[in-house]
Amino acid sequence: MKVDKTFKMDNKTAEEFDNEVVEYLVTNYDCDKERATFALHNCLAFEWALCDSPNGIVGIQTNYDRSEIKIGK
Repeated sequence: MKVDKTFKMDNKTAEEFDNEVVEYLVTNYDCDKERATFALHNCLAFEWALCDSPNGIVGIQTNYDRSEIKIGK
């Protein structure tokens, strides 16, 4: 996967962090908001997930402590 964007939790709340990732998927890859949210939750549960979009498959990956999320194709 070629990483396009990395999100870091830093001092954000979990809700702010989740919304930032979902909005990026919706805005930049035209993912459906429900699919993007589902993919994010799968990523947080299983360390990686895929999101189907009109622009192709988008990969989402997180680190072991869930403080960073990488998105790319």
